[in-house]
Amino acid sequence: MFESFGNGEAAAAVLEEARETLPEVPSWTETEKLKFEKEVLDFYLSSHPLTQNEQLLRRFASHTTEQMKHLPADQEVTLAGMFTQIALKNTQKARNGNSRYLLARIEDMTGSAKCVMWPDDFARLRDEVRDDLPYIIKGMVDRRREEPTLVINRILTMEQAQRELARGLYLLVQVGRAQTDDIERLGAVLRQTPGPCPVFLTLKDRADKKCLLKLSRDFAIDPNRIPQAELEAILGPNSVRLM
Repeated sequence: MFESFGNGEAAAAVLEEARETLPEVPSWTETEKLKFEKEVLDFYLSSHPLTQNEQLLRRFASHTTEQMKHLPADQEVTLAGMFTQIALKNTQKARNGNSRYLLARIEDMTGSAKCVMWPDDFARLRDEVRDDLPYIIKGMVDRRREEPTLVINRILTMEQAQRELARGLYLLVQVGRAQTDDIERLGAVLRQTPGPCPVFLTLKDRADKKCLLKLSRDFAIDPNRIPQAELEAILGPNSVRLM
């Protein structure tokens, strides 16, 4: 095809030389790839940054951004998502020496919601705010304007949320399905990641009757290192819940 542009052999040689001189660079991470897609296309093409944490985010959120739009004023809300359209502003009058505040949107898998973080809270939490990480975001609904706004008073990373908000790991055991060696395997898996989070067994029989048992502290687990795949391999799908 190069002949139409002149000397085909010369053009091919130039391309070959370029290939040889291009530096070796590492491949983009999934996060970087999605970020560049958003910058160039204004939407995510191959996936969404929250997809890999979707189940975990849902565990900690009290509402979605879409549901927040219909909540009354002063309702306490916990959203799970990422910051977008971040803008820093200054108030006309500083309070406690702080004047800078944040305006942004919180995006989840259902949409996005407007949010604000006033100067005192922003001074305390400013180092936590990035536009490429998932967060658990707490605040109150403000309805003084046309679009409801979340007034943020707390931001938690995923690791902080699992450590501070996790109240227990609940495992569903189907009586009749689980064997004695399954329970022994279960104990062995739990002991691999010891931590402060208590573990509960919900025993369910064929008549759908349930019994809740709390395991001893010997089986308490680190909520940041739950071996979900191993546990579900023993107990079956949808049998592991972090509350």
